[in-house]
Amino acid sequence: MTNTILWKDSYAELDVPTLKRTVRYELAKGGLRKAAPIEHFQLLENIVEMTQIATKREVQLDPIICTEAQALRMMWAGKREECPAENYLIQRLLTRIQIQDENEDLNMSIAVAYNESGIQVAFGTNVRICTNLNIFGGTLWSTYGSRNKVPFDKGMEVLKSWLASFNLIRNTNIDTIEKLQKTIIMPNEIEQFEGKLLQNAVLSNNGKAVDAPLNVTEVCRMVEEIDKERSKKQDSGNDFTAWDLTNTGTAVLKPKTSNMIDLLDSTERFNSTILQYFNLN
Repeated sequence: MTNTILWKDSYAELDVPTLKRTVRYELAKGGLRKAAPIEHFQLLENIVEMTQIATKREVQLDPIICTEAQALRMMWAGKREECPAENYLIQRLLTRIQIQDENEDLNMSIAVAYNESGIQVAFGTNVRICTNLNIFGGTLWSTYGSRNKVPFDKGMEVLKSWLASFNLIRNTNIDTIEKLQKTIIMPNEIEQFEGKLLQNAVLSNNGKAVDAPLNVTEVCRMVEEIDKERSKKQDSGNDFTAWDLTNTGTAVLKPKTSNMIDLLDSTERFNSTILQYFNLN
């Protein structure tokens, strides 16, 4: 076990035992926040236990990704690279709890964001081959922001209800994915969709009230990914589908390349945009 936190490109991957060694928010700040009335490690442990009990399936907690910029060194005047984990206050993290499934390509997951704004939890389908998360059907709640906002206790009750409907939600998500896989997208449709996303991203950046699930940088990265995927499909003689389009979008929505505070919300909005744009609801 390493005494300090090993940062790489301003990020680190922790496990729960290491996270539990870090400074308690309640002690560092003199109390917990209304938007996050629980320590991060307790939240993760509670959700893991709740999921195991509700689904009776094996679960796996992914590495907990945290950012150095929001990790405060408390009572430490020594070298940055020697700061013990016990002297860090981790304020922003994101992780995923994967639920075992007989499907080798897809499984249900619970994504958890804990940050300086509050807590966000989403229940979605994980694409194992590329670890992309998809959030269909509005299965996301947040203690902050203007969308899907609920008090923390209410949010945990909502999560319980999702887990109680595990098979129904899972089957509904699989049906949605099958629709996406069967929907062939023509080149002009791809370009129109890309243009709409970019237009909304630019307008949103200028303060317009439009739905922009991706920012300008993310749209540009998505266009690059789409171009690569279209070339692969063309070379293999396969059609480009709405599912391919979905995966190129969620591929750029990752913790180390997107704003972790907005990541789950952006993923849910992007998935919803795909379904609405191609009339697949």
